Amino acid sequence: MKTKWNFLMALVLLATLVGGSAGVAKAQGGITGVSPEEGTVGTQVTITGAGFGDKHGEVLLGEEKCKVLDWSDTQITFLVDKPQHPDEYAITVLLPKKTAEPLTFEAFAIRRPQIVPGDLSLIRDGNTVTILGQFFGDKRGDLRVGYEVGGEMVVQDPKILDWSMSTIRFELPDGLTAGFVLAVRSEVGTGLAVMHLEGGVVGQVAPIPDWGGRESFENGNGVYYKSLSADDNFYIFSNNYNPGYSDNWRIGASILRPSPQGWYDVSISPPKGETEVPIQPLVVKDTAGKETLWVFHTGHMWADNACCTVVWYNKYYDNGIQGVWDSWKSVPNVGIDERVTVAPVYDPRNHRISVYYDWNNTLRWFYSDDFGATWSDDELVGKEVGGVPAIYSFVHAIYWPSDTTTALVASTGQVIAVNNGEYRGSIGDLTNDFWRPSLVDLGG
Repeated sequence: MKTKWNFLMALVLLATLVGGSAGVAKAQGGITGVSPEEGTVGTQVTITGAGFGDKHGEVLLGEEKCKVLDWSDTQITFLVDKPQHPDEYAITVLLPKKTAEPLTFEAFAIRRPQIVPGDLSLIRDGNTVTILGQFFGDKRGDLRVGYEVGGEMVVQDPKILDWSMSTIRFELPDGLTAGFVLAVRSEVGTGLAVMHLEGGVVGQVAPIPDWGGRESFENGNGVYYKSLSADDNFYIFSNNYNPGYSDNWRIGASILRPSPQGWYDVSISPPKGETEVPIQPLVVKDTAGKETLWVFHTGHMWADNACCTVVWYNKYYDNGIQGVWDSWKSVPNVGIDERVTVAPVYDPRNHRISVYYDWNNTLRWFYSDDFGATWSDDELVGKEVGGVPAIYSFVHAIYWPSDTTTALVASTGQVIAVNNGEYRGSIGDLTNDFWRPSLVDLGG
């Protein structure tokens, strides 16, 4: 019995020693606050708490490492020095000890430029104007104004005199005397406001919504398609890039719809497709008047071992209850680089689908007169004049009916009038720059 009692006492003593040792161990550090809780590139943020230690560790905003300015056991100051998409991000403190657990605080918000609302947002001094706001960024960005002169809209980039996180001073453009639209663009995003020289901000313009991590790798595209099940559907297309994965640039599609609370989108993902260029939608109306949404792109289908000189297309039908995708099909006998943007056009008079593109800095085209059952061979645009030049692999086109044309085709620095592949003249000159124009039909 005595031996048993001694054994129990030894266990109690061991438990006491272990418990006492744990009680005096140094407590794990913790974050109690962050100030400010929102900002942009150039914002200095202070983290308060305890147990950080005296040696510098690292601070992450989301997944981006930030520049540490000051570090003590109870306070850390860091600089937001890398642009990120407007959103909320966790702040994580990585202590220098490898055994220490990361400390996380939810959340710091990255903000796009914001112009102060009301009549105090603008200060005029002769021929200069100072705009007040916040989150402009610590580096000079871009400024653009749009205003009306003699019934014509004028868009200019005024001369910027000073730029800070909360103020921008610029010279008034010629002819700007009253109301105007102001766009302030930083590394993070764009802020918009409707303003008046004598009254400051007279109306806010809602920013483009943030899509929660589903941003497009390349330019997104949209088209209005009047489906059977709804009259107000706007379809948007993107290609989503996921770093670290070999299966990338997945094509995404959504319906954007209005609601009393604002716009919301409903995903209608097509069958698996991959591209590194903008997806090109096209609404096609058949001989019976029924509309179908077509989608074109170049790219690859790694899963099907199909790469890379292929033009792909798909069709989306709305049967009155739901939308149904067809399978991806390829256009035969067309040679094209996988990073070239195609430009489809539909001629409802002749029910012809034409597709224009750049090949070796020259415009080419092909077409179908039977809704994709057969396709023509590709050939030069303007072969009667030896071809039409194009640069940087970007082409956009719209249907343009007249006695002499069926489409307008835009490539870098020029707009070309064509009639089923025949050259009908150019609007503007070919320029050696990287701008990628998009054509819009304003009804004549």
